[in-house]
Amino acid sequence: MSLKARISAGGTIRLEGQRWDESFPAASLPDRIALYVSLRDRQKGRYAAIYGPTVAQLVAVQALVLVETKAAEAAEATTRAERKTAMIARMRGKADA
Repeated sequence: MSLKARISAGGTIRLEGQRWDESFPAASLPDRIALYVSLRDRQKGRYAAIYGPTVAQLVAVQALVLVETKAAEAAEATTRAERKTAMIARMRGKADA
């Protein structure tokens, strides 16, 4: 079974299977993972072969979202630190004048 999960720049997750597809906001990703885990694990794992790939794809997308979020937070923190440094330099320059 060919299944792909993708995330768009707008924050929408898209699951694409051979016969179906589904889109949902990234904010609901934890709920979708929980849903597919419960489907995978029901009846003592009887449906693991069907829903396991979906869970794996969603968990991979979740990891990617986490990495992207951490990178964006780090970039924002760097920008804030650079602005603060520039402001302090300007203030020191005014104090020296």
